[in-house]
Amino acid sequence: MKKLCLGIAVSFLLLGAFSAAAEEERYPSIHHAIAALERTKQELETGEHGFGGHRSQAIEHIDGALKELHLALAYADAHPDKIVPAH
Repeated sequence: MKKLCLGIAVSFLLLGAFSAAAEEERYPSIHHAIAALERTKQELETGEHGFGGHRSQAIEHIDGALKELHLALAYADAHPDKIVPAH
């Protein structure tokens, strides 16, 4: 459970600080967060521990976060003029 929480927390921390340059260079933290979430999901899916019934819910939340991150990147690509730099 600690590993899961840490993985999710790190993913969201990475999400908070992104810069503006080319796609992967413009949003490296988002790309790192996506990779971290995908690794965490893989660990949950292939692990033997059920985490007290929280594993399936965690996977659903990870899927939702991945979907939103991909949508955010797609929006940024389609609307580069509407991007406000993070503080």
